[in-house]
Amino acid sequence: MDITDFQLIEEYMLECMQDSAHDKEHIYRVLYVALDIAEQERHVDYDLLIAACLLHDIGRQEQFENPSLCHAVAGAEKARTFLTPV
Repeated sequence: MDITDFQLIEEYMLECMQDSAHDKEHIYRVLYVALDIAEQERHVDYDLLIAACLLHDIGRQEQFENPSLCHAVAGAEKARTFLTPV
């Protein structure tokens, strides 16, 4: 992936963020912690790591609207749909 792909992912993530507890700052805290951990690991796919961190909470709004939904499943479906053309 290149910077344009990451910008598209970031824009999509920001569109999906509705909950103040899971805002942009939360997402970047998760990303920075993951990058720190990754420095100690071998064979890290940084493209995948960054995309996963940016998108990890994109299903939260669906869960707020329907608490019986799992935000991880809703987010995975949204991510698959969004990332397929990327």
